[in-house]
Amino acid sequence: MRFAEELRFGAHAKKHRRYLLENIEKGRFQPGAFLITEAEPPRLFEIYPSYWLLEPHFKERDLLILGIGYGRPDTLRLLQKMVEERLSREE
Repeated sequence: MRFAEELRFGAHAKKHRRYLLENIEKGRFQPGAFLITEAEPPRLFEIYPSYWLLEPHFKERDLLILGIGYGRPDTLRLLQKMVEERLSREE
């Protein structure tokens, strides 16, 4: 698991940034946190609840985490911004 250099946070996640990063890096259960990762083309992104990182097969994957949301609404708003930015760059 790697964090992007320009890691993005949802508005709610930004308030808990240090707490979320510490728990995710240490592999602790973090209820309500969602990770936005790079996806295989043709998809742009994938969303995983942070507790999936506790699963053995996820520990072996080299995930590039691009964003973190705290709660579904926060995550979806962040994802919307990320998709809009990506699509505007491709135009």
